[in-house]
Amino acid sequence: MKIERVDHGNHAFDDPVLVKRLAQQQTPLTMCPISNLRLKGIPSLSASPVKKALDAGVLVTVNSDDPSYFRGILTIITVQFMMH
Repeated sequence: MKIERVDHGNHAFDDPVLVKRLAQQQTPLTMCPISNLRLKGIPSLSASPVKKALDAGVLVTVNSDDPSYFRGILTIITVQFMMH
């Protein structure tokens, strides 16, 4: 893949071959667990695929997505995410 990053990437985990490739090529996923939760993409923060990505060796950045809309700043997002 000739890409610099994958935004969100939640459904990448539907394909184990893709996950392996992302890990091998160190293509980062810019994951936004708070917006995924608020938009009902995941039922809870613990359902976020961030840990699954990290366990698979995929590079991950945890992001705020649209902070003004989701009322999330990175510090709050990190604390909320780590508590689940």
